[in-house]
Amino acid sequence: RAMMFLRTQPLPVTDTFSSSDEPAVERLRRELPSPHLSRKLPDASERLPPVLVCNEIYRYCNRFLSGQMPTQARSYHQARIDFLREIPAALMPVVCLYFKEFGWGVKATLQDEFASLLFQDPYKVSMDHVYAASSLIICDHPISTFQFAMARDLPTLFFSAPGIYDYNERGRHIMDILEQAKICHSTPESAARHYCSIYDDIEAWWNSRDVLYARNIYKENYVIISDDWQRDWNLLLDSAFL
Repeated sequence: RAMMFLRTQPLPVTDTFSSSDEPAVERLRRELPSPHLSRKLPDASERLPPVLVCNEIYRYCNRFLSGQMPTQARSYHQARIDFLREIPAALMPVVCLYFKEFGWGVKATLQDEFASLLFQDPYKVSMDHVYAASSLIICDHPISTFQFAMARDLPTLFFSAPGIYDYNERGRHIMDILEQAKICHSTPESAARHYCSIYDDIEAWWNSRDVLYARNIYKENYVIISDDWQRDWNLLLDSAFL
Protein backbone atom coordinates (compact mmCIF):
# COMPACT_ATOMS: atom_id res chain seq x y z
CA ARG A 1 0.00 0.00 0.00
CA ALA A 2 2.86 2.46 0.63
CA MET A 3 3.79 2.29 -3.03
CA MET A 4 0.39 3.76 -3.81
CA PHE A 5 1.54 7.19 -2.67
CA LEU A 6 4.42 7.20 -5.17
CA ARG A 7 4.23 7.91 -8.85
CA THR A 8 7.09 7.86 -11.32
CA GLN A 9 7.44 9.71 -14.59
CA PRO A 10 6.32 6.87 -16.91
CA LEU A 11 2.99 6.56 -15.06
CA PRO A 12 -0.05 8.74 -15.75
CA VAL A 13 -0.44 11.74 -13.47
CA THR A 14 -3.61 10.36 -11.93
CA ASP A 15 -3.82 9.62 -8.23
CA THR A 16 -2.66 6.00 -8.32
CA PHE A 17 -4.04 5.35 -4.85
CA SER A 18 -7.62 5.57 -6.11
CA SER A 19 -7.33 5.14 -9.86
CA SER A 20 -9.48 2.03 -10.17
CA ASP A 21 -12.99 2.41 -11.61
CA GLU A 22 -14.03 -1.05 -10.40
CA PRO A 23 -15.79 -0.81 -7.00
CA ALA A 24 -14.92 -4.37 -5.99
CA VAL A 25 -11.24 -3.87 -6.77
CA GLU A 26 -11.20 -0.52 -4.99
CA ARG A 27 -12.81 -2.08 -1.92
CA LEU A 28 -10.26 -4.89 -1.83
CA ARG A 29 -7.43 -2.42 -2.16
CA ARG A 30 -8.62 -0.37 0.81
CA GLU A 31 -9.80 -3.16 3.13
CA LEU A 32 -7.49 -6.17 2.73
CA PRO A 33 -4.75 -6.50 5.37
CA SER A 34 -1.21 -6.88 4.10
CA PRO A 35 0.42 -10.29 4.61
CA HIS A 36 3.80 -8.55 4.45
CA LEU A 37 2.96 -6.06 7.19
CA SER A 38 1.06 -8.58 9.33
CA ARG A 39 3.92 -11.02 9.85
CA LYS A 40 5.31 -11.53 13.34
CA LEU A 41 8.73 -10.23 14.31
CA PRO A 42 11.17 -12.34 16.33
CA ASP A 43 12.02 -11.46 19.90
CA ALA A 44 15.19 -9.38 20.05
CA SER A 45 17.74 -10.51 22.62
CA GLU A 46 19.98 -7.52 21.91
CA ARG A 47 19.51 -3.88 20.94
CA LEU A 48 21.30 -2.90 17.74
CA PRO A 49 22.44 0.64 16.93
CA PRO A 50 20.55 2.63 14.28
CA VAL A 51 20.59 0.95 10.86
CA LEU A 52 20.59 2.68 7.48
CA VAL A 53 18.83 0.37 5.01
CA CYS A 54 19.68 0.94 1.35
CA ASN A 55 18.50 -0.98 -1.69
CA GLU A 56 20.45 -0.43 -4.88
CA ILE A 57 19.55 -3.45 -6.97
CA TYR A 58 18.19 -2.98 -10.49
CA ARG A 59 15.00 -4.93 -9.92
CA TYR A 60 14.10 -2.58 -7.05
CA CYS A 61 15.55 0.68 -8.31
CA ASN A 62 13.55 0.70 -11.51
CA ARG A 63 10.34 0.47 -9.46
CA PHE A 64 10.84 3.68 -7.53
CA LEU A 65 13.38 5.85 -9.37
CA SER A 66 11.89 8.02 -12.10
CA GLY A 67 13.46 9.37 -15.26
CA GLN A 68 16.76 8.09 -16.63
CA MET A 69 18.00 5.25 -14.45
CA PRO A 70 21.78 6.01 -14.49
CA THR A 71 21.21 9.65 -13.49
CA GLN A 72 18.60 8.91 -10.86
CA ALA A 73 20.48 5.97 -9.36
CA ARG A 74 23.59 8.13 -8.96
CA SER A 75 21.51 10.78 -7.19
CA TYR A 76 20.10 8.09 -4.93
CA HIS A 77 23.61 6.81 -4.14
CA GLN A 78 24.95 10.33 -3.59
CA ALA A 79 22.16 11.14 -1.12
CA ARG A 80 23.35 8.45 1.29
CA ILE A 81 26.91 9.78 1.07
CA ASP A 82 25.66 13.29 1.82
CA PHE A 83 23.74 11.93 4.80
CA LEU A 84 26.74 10.12 6.26
CA ARG A 85 29.07 13.11 5.74
CA GLU A 86 27.01 15.10 8.25
CA ILE A 87 27.31 12.49 11.02
CA PRO A 88 30.22 12.29 13.51
CA ALA A 89 32.09 8.96 13.49
CA ALA A 90 30.88 8.15 17.00
CA LEU A 91 27.23 8.32 15.90
CA MET A 92 27.52 6.44 12.60
CA PRO A 93 24.70 3.99 11.90
CA VAL A 94 25.30 0.47 10.69
CA VAL A 95 24.63 0.18 6.95
CA CYS A 96 22.49 -2.64 5.60
CA LEU A 97 23.17 -2.42 1.88
CA TYR A 98 21.44 -4.46 -0.80
CA PHE A 99 23.40 -3.67 -3.94
CA LYS A 100 24.68 -4.68 -7.33
CA GLU A 101 27.67 -2.87 -8.80
CA PHE A 102 26.78 -0.39 -11.54
CA GLY A 103 30.40 0.50 -12.32
CA TRP A 104 30.92 3.43 -9.96
CA GLY A 105 31.61 1.52 -6.74
CA VAL A 106 28.40 1.41 -4.75
CA LYS A 107 30.00 -0.10 -1.65
CA ALA A 108 33.63 0.85 -2.27
CA THR A 109 32.91 4.59 -2.28
CA LEU A 110 31.34 4.28 1.15
CA GLN A 111 34.21 2.20 2.50
CA ASP A 112 36.82 4.61 1.09
CA GLU A 113 35.26 7.73 2.58
CA PHE A 114 33.95 6.32 5.85
CA ALA A 115 36.66 4.03 7.18
CA SER A 116 34.86 3.28 10.44
CA LEU A 117 31.53 2.46 8.79
CA LEU A 118 30.16 -0.97 9.68
CA PHE A 119 28.24 -3.00 7.12
CA GLN A 120 25.63 -5.58 7.93
CA ASP A 121 25.28 -8.39 5.40
CA PRO A 122 21.56 -8.46 4.52
CA TYR A 123 21.92 -11.99 3.20
CA LYS A 124 23.16 -13.27 6.57
CA VAL A 125 21.10 -11.13 8.95
CA SER A 126 17.39 -11.17 8.19
CA MET A 127 15.49 -7.92 7.86
CA ASP A 128 13.04 -9.18 10.49
CA HIS A 129 15.94 -9.31 12.96
CA VAL A 130 16.96 -5.79 11.93
CA TYR A 131 13.41 -4.56 12.45
CA ALA A 132 13.10 -6.24 15.84
CA ALA A 133 16.45 -5.21 17.28
CA SER A 134 17.39 -1.81 15.82
CA SER A 135 16.88 1.35 17.85
CA LEU A 136 16.13 3.30 14.64
CA ILE A 137 15.40 2.29 11.04
CA ILE A 138 16.78 4.86 8.59
CA CYS A 139 15.45 4.57 5.03
CA ASP A 140 16.59 6.21 1.81
CA HIS A 141 13.61 4.88 -0.18
CA PRO A 142 9.96 5.18 0.92
CA ILE A 143 8.77 1.73 -0.03
CA SER A 144 8.98 -1.69 1.65
CA THR A 145 11.41 -0.99 4.53
CA PHE A 146 9.83 2.37 5.36
CA GLN A 147 6.34 0.92 5.01
CA PHE A 148 6.99 -1.99 7.36
CA ALA A 149 8.77 0.10 9.99
CA MET A 150 5.98 2.68 10.06
CA ALA A 151 3.27 0.02 10.11
CA ARG A 152 4.83 -1.68 13.12
CA ASP A 153 5.50 1.56 15.01
CA LEU A 154 9.28 1.16 14.85
CA PRO A 155 11.31 4.37 15.18
CA THR A 156 11.82 5.45 11.58
CA LEU A 157 13.63 8.17 9.66
CA PHE A 158 13.42 8.72 5.90
CA PHE A 159 15.41 11.02 3.61
CA SER A 160 15.85 11.51 -0.12
CA ALA A 161 17.65 13.80 -2.50
CA PRO A 162 15.43 16.52 -3.99
CA GLY A 163 13.67 15.47 -7.17
CA ILE A 164 14.08 11.70 -6.92
CA TYR A 165 10.52 10.94 -5.84
CA ASP A 166 7.21 12.27 -7.01
CA TYR A 167 4.03 11.77 -4.99
CA ASN A 168 0.38 11.70 -5.87
CA GLU A 169 -1.91 14.25 -4.24
CA ARG A 170 -2.73 12.16 -1.18
CA GLY A 171 0.87 11.09 -0.77
CA ARG A 172 2.14 14.67 -0.92
CA HIS A 173 -0.27 15.68 1.86
CA ILE A 174 0.83 12.76 4.06
CA MET A 175 4.48 13.48 3.32
CA ASP A 176 4.03 17.10 4.42
CA ILE A 177 2.70 15.87 7.78
CA LEU A 178 5.58 13.42 8.16
CA GLU A 179 8.07 16.16 7.33
CA GLN A 180 6.60 18.47 9.97
CA ALA A 181 7.18 15.70 12.52
CA LYS A 182 10.72 15.23 11.15
CA ILE A 183 10.09 11.59 10.30
CA CYS A 184 10.69 12.38 6.63
CA HIS A 185 13.22 14.82 5.20
CA SER A 186 13.53 16.30 1.73
CA THR A 187 17.33 16.51 1.98
CA PRO A 188 19.86 14.08 3.47
CA GLU A 189 21.52 16.94 5.35
CA SER A 190 18.31 17.76 7.20
CA ALA A 191 17.83 14.12 8.15
CA ALA A 192 21.41 13.86 9.39
CA ARG A 193 21.07 16.93 11.63
CA HIS A 194 17.86 15.57 13.11
CA TYR A 195 19.42 12.12 13.54
CA CYS A 196 22.26 13.61 15.59
CA SER A 197 19.83 15.64 17.70
CA ILE A 198 17.74 12.62 18.73
CA TYR A 199 20.53 10.04 18.93
CA ASP A 200 20.70 10.02 22.74
CA ASP A 201 16.94 9.60 23.22
CA ILE A 202 15.27 8.28 20.10
CA GLU A 203 12.24 6.97 21.98
CA ALA A 204 11.43 10.38 23.47
CA TRP A 205 11.27 11.90 19.97
CA TRP A 206 9.37 8.92 18.50
CA ASN A 207 6.68 9.14 21.16
CA SER A 208 6.36 12.93 21.18
CA ARG A 209 2.95 14.46 20.38
CA ASP A 210 3.64 15.66 16.83
CA VAL A 211 5.33 12.40 15.85
CA LEU A 212 2.49 10.29 17.26
CA TYR A 213 0.00 12.37 15.28
CA ALA A 214 1.96 11.93 12.05
CA ARG A 215 2.39 8.20 12.63
CA ASN A 216 -1.32 7.74 13.14
CA ILE A 217 -2.18 9.73 9.99
CA TYR A 218 0.18 7.56 7.94
CA LYS A 219 -1.26 4.34 9.34
CA GLU A 220 -4.85 5.45 8.81
CA ASN A 221 -4.10 6.01 5.12
CA TYR A 222 -1.63 3.27 4.23
CA VAL A 223 -1.63 0.45 6.77
CA ILE A 224 -3.98 -2.49 7.28
CA ILE A 225 -2.64 -5.38 9.34
CA SER A 226 -4.27 -8.40 10.94
CA ASP A 227 -3.18 -11.31 13.12
CA ASP A 228 -5.40 -13.51 10.97
CA TRP A 229 -5.00 -11.97 7.52
CA GLN A 230 -5.74 -15.25 5.70
CA ARG A 231 -9.23 -15.36 7.21
CA ASP A 232 -9.80 -11.69 6.40
CA TRP A 233 -8.77 -12.24 2.78
CA ASN A 234 -11.11 -15.23 2.42
CA LEU A 235 -14.08 -13.39 3.91
CA LEU A 236 -13.63 -10.26 1.82
CA LEU A 237 -12.98 -12.14 -1.40
CA ASP A 238 -16.09 -14.26 -0.83
CA SER A 239 -18.25 -11.19 -0.20
CA ALA A 240 -16.86 -9.33 -3.21
CA PHE A 241 -16.97 -12.03 -5.88
CA LEU A 242 -19.45 -14.73 -4.86
